[in-house]
Amino acid sequence: MPSPALQTLQSQLPADRVAVDAATRAAYDADAQTAYRQRAIAVVTPHTTDELIRTVRWCHAEGVPFTVRGSGTGLSAGATPVEGGIAIVTTRLNRILRLDPVQRIAVVEPGVVNLNLTAAAAPHGLFYAPDPSSQPVCTLGGNVGFNAGGAHCLKHGMTSNHVLGLKAVLATGEVVTWGGDRGGTFGPDWTGLFVGNEGLFGVALEITLNLQPVTDGVFTVLAGFPSAEAAGDAVSAIIAAGIIPVAIELLDALTIQAVRPVAPLDYPPDCDALLVIELEGPGAIVAAERPRLEAVLRSTQTTGLVIARNAAERAAIWKVRKSSYSAYGRLAPSNMVQDCVVPRRHLGTALRRIGELSAAAQIPVANICHAGDGNIHPNLLHDATEPGIHERVEHLAGEILTMCLELGGSITGEHGVGLEKRPYLARMYGPAEIDFFHRLRHAYDPSGIANPGKLLPDRGESGPAERRPDPQKTTDLETVGWAFRPTSLAELAAIVRTTPRLRPVGAGTKPALNADYDGERVSLSGLSGITAYEPAEFVLTALAGTPLAEIQATLAAAGQCLAFDPPFAELGATLGGTVAANLNGPGSFGRGRVRDAVLGVTFVDGTGQILTVGSRVVKNVAGFDVPKFLVGSNGRYGVLAEITLKVVPLPEASITHVVPFADAAELQALLPRLANSPTLPEAIDVDLAAREVLVRHSGPRAALDELVAPLRHAIGELRALPESDAATCWALPRASHLGRVVIPTASLTAALADETFARHGRLSSAGAFAWLSTDDDPAPLHEACLKLGLEPQWLQAATSILRTNAAPATQIAAAVTQVFDPVGRFD
Repeated sequence: MPSPALQTLQSQLPADRVAVDAATRAAYDADAQTAYRQRAIAVVTPHTTDELIRTVRWCHAEGVPFTVRGSGTGLSAGATPVEGGIAIVTTRLNRILRLDPVQRIAVVEPGVVNLNLTAAAAPHGLFYAPDPSSQPVCTLGGNVGFNAGGAHCLKHGMTSNHVLGLKAVLATGEVVTWGGDRGGTFGPDWTGLFVGNEGLFGVALEITLNLQPVTDGVFTVLAGFPSAEAAGDAVSAIIAAGIIPVAIELLDALTIQAVRPVAPLDYPPDCDALLVIELEGPGAIVAAERPRLEAVLRSTQTTGLVIARNAAERAAIWKVRKSSYSAYGRLAPSNMVQDCVVPRRHLGTALRRIGELSAAAQIPVANICHAGDGNIHPNLLHDATEPGIHERVEHLAGEILTMCLELGGSITGEHGVGLEKRPYLARMYGPAEIDFFHRLRHAYDPSGIANPGKLLPDRGESGPAERRPDPQKTTDLETVGWAFRPTSLAELAAIVRTTPRLRPVGAGTKPALNADYDGERVSLSGLSGITAYEPAEFVLTALAGTPLAEIQATLAAAGQCLAFDPPFAELGATLGGTVAANLNGPGSFGRGRVRDAVLGVTFVDGTGQILTVGSRVVKNVAGFDVPKFLVGSNGRYGVLAEITLKVVPLPEASITHVVPFADAAELQALLPRLANSPTLPEAIDVDLAAREVLVRHSGPRAALDELVAPLRHAIGELRALPESDAATCWALPRASHLGRVVIPTASLTAALADETFARHGRLSSAGAFAWLSTDDDPAPLHEACLKLGLEPQWLQAATSILRTNAAPATQIAAAVTQVFDPVGRFD
């Protein structure tokens, strides 16, 4: 007989939504990490988002814990129910609410299966990029909850890189909407913080996702090596050469032994390790990169190459990789798969040490790796019926995770922390960071009912020694003009702790952001310099006051660059100011935005505490994604002190074309054709006054003409600019007043029809936002934007009266602000 509280829930939902029978509940005892089990008191399967909201609000009112799950494919026990709690199953919320091929977006409910979205997008020449191994059955809500990755995320990025907006119900019952079909508004990245929360914040109700154009080029090769260490060295050689395949998968000797009988193929001879490597992109680019890749492989210790000549042979190569997990059943009846990350250059070392740990523990370990980003999946093969084996397997798993941390990696790259890795989060972060995560979780869930006992270790569990200097004392603080100018983290923290109100500033290239501020200012120009740079890792760490020009010069010398093509570099703009303002240049359209590049940060919160979150590897989902949240925060939630970025290869060459248009209608028809082109333009801007669209492609110099040929055929008139003109046409407009405004899809038509906007606006990122510039009084332009329902943000020389962007008026916004800045220093 259900409890009175459960009977209340049953009365609020249709009769078949709440199951309390033992058989149904038993089916949801575990996710795919079956070593951990717990029986829920009930299983709730809502069919509408309203039913889901009612269920969460009932949990909040009754104090009943809940765990949300989709298909249960997770591998960290993150969806295992909690004692005395209910399981909420989202698989019936499986509608694609909107698929807009013109704008290249989809809005989905959380129960939509990952692969079903790509199937729906395929007739439009589009696909959804994140592809976890469970892609045919896993749900997009689960992908969002754990920030899922996959084999092809080396080039395409994780789930968080493709989520533009969210509607969610939080554990308190509050319903919130963040982001939008253009990727959000100016301000902190609430969407980015929610992705990967592992069910501790609430439940996604609707998810807005970015779709990608299907390209016509692919090259797949299977390479054999005498050892896993040799294969790992080959991975480093490929990446160091500036070649970024869409996937590089590594299989070790034990995995090869398992898959050979189930995936017949003419394997490379004498191999104890395999790499599955795939190039993907426009055909001209792939054709140019293929010989370079083959040359790099032949310069390594490869024992031979198997090159796919057609789709069938490509499928046969991928079958080797995709059959691995099921093939392990031939070697042992049970498997505990792990998920950890090391810097790419340490991949061979890590695999060798896993072999040593495996031999010492007398537990076979077979390894599959998303090798391009250092993500290792050790599979601990055993017989679960053997007495004491679970404890031995857990101990070995812990030794592997600890080893990865010692090499500078992460305890999870895509599976999440869940229940399984919970104790190890405190070995990756210090006590201050763990306490901060607890307080952040409490802001979303004060009652502690959303998936309790997952992800976060208990407060006080041992972590590493403090990694930053004691901020309690400082001497002779330097000032520069009107600002404090600390030259160390300790000084910065002391200034924050002792100053009632303050605002960080960089080089002062965006003065309008702080035009009306009457508190103290702290200049970060004294915190300058690149503190770590590993070109082979494509990872750079620099202090916040470092000029962008210095970073760009260092990267260019190594054949690399910042993906987001930052503006204002020539004016002296700093890294911290660029990240805090979320400043994206033209190239961010095709190569990724600031939020996609930031891997980790050290910042000082409103209490003067120094916190380091994120990591220095390209793949990490351990803990809440605070680094993304701080992108665009404009110093309102803390002072950025040090930032770690993912960088990209510097293109060998680029070409800019001009496409004229006659009127707004022609432009609106033209933009999606350009944005969705399989030629993958790097940048698309629109000079509204000149009625010209600027389109930039980049790649190997010899491939550029062939690359743009299909676009020339589809569009017609394309005028290539001379290199001298192309170098200047992408620069921001220079005017007395400069600002920007996000343009939702529904507002673009009206914006183009507005004479004031059209005279002073320059569209960027294919119309996702616009730069605003005028030498006259900016008030009419500002008012024109407001009448269009747009909220401009002024960066240079505008009066404070025009500042309208404010924090979202939600309960959660206030609660999270209290976590970052409990005394209101940054308001």
